[in-house]
Amino acid sequence: MRPKGIRQIRTAPRNGLRHAPGSREQAVSELARLEHERARLDRTLQIWIANQQQVSAQLDEVHARIALIQRTLQPAAAPPPNAALPTPDKHIPAWNAVQLEY
Repeated sequence: MRPKGIRQIRTAPRNGLRHAPGSREQAVSELARLEHERARLDRTLQIWIANQQQVSAQLDEVHARIALIQRTLQPAAAPPPNAALPTPDKHIPAWNAVQLEY
């Protein structure tokens, strides 16, 4: 079988899984290698789980931000065409007026 990705490439401890050890020394040596491989895979799994939780939290923040921006960009309800326009207040300067005080 040809490997399709990096996770399917056999490492040294995985290569030895095809045949049984010939002597007690080989069995003990293989057991130690497999214990190390199991510990490495457990650490890798814990790192993946932590990364998955972190990415999930970041994704939730992005979704919340997208929803907020989409609500902001939605046009406000337009007033009815026959509605009376507010009368300008004499005490409020126009938007283009600049007040200078010396």
